[in-house]
Amino acid sequence: MADQNENPVWTLTGKTNVPASVEAILADGERVLGAYKTIRDALVLTDRRLVLYDVEGLMGASETIRTIPYRAIESFSIQNKGIGKEGLEILTRSQTISLKVDRSCDIDEMAKILAKSCV
Repeated sequence: MADQNENPVWTLTGKTNVPASVEAILADGERVLGAYKTIRDALVLTDRRLVLYDVEGLMGASETIRTIPYRAIESFSIQNKGIGKEGLEILTRSQTISLKVDRSCDIDEMAKILAKSCV
């Protein structure tokens, strides 16, 4: 993932289990609605927030977990490029998070989660 001051671009390749480090910080009663993977990282959507799990370093010895409450998301957009990957952009108060979504991911499912949560 990119530096926090840059606009990160994540390429999601499929669904995944919630990383143990993310599971450990979920609040009592917080429900996971979807979890998606990159090669080493994960994007987790709960009923309260979006969680970016970033594994860093060559050996994966360091990890960063960043949470974005849905109230901080101003808007999101879906890009359809026809053949190939689709994209999803999430605009927060401080940055834009760009997601490239592989065909094995259900972009409509992600959009529905965001639409329900960002009202």
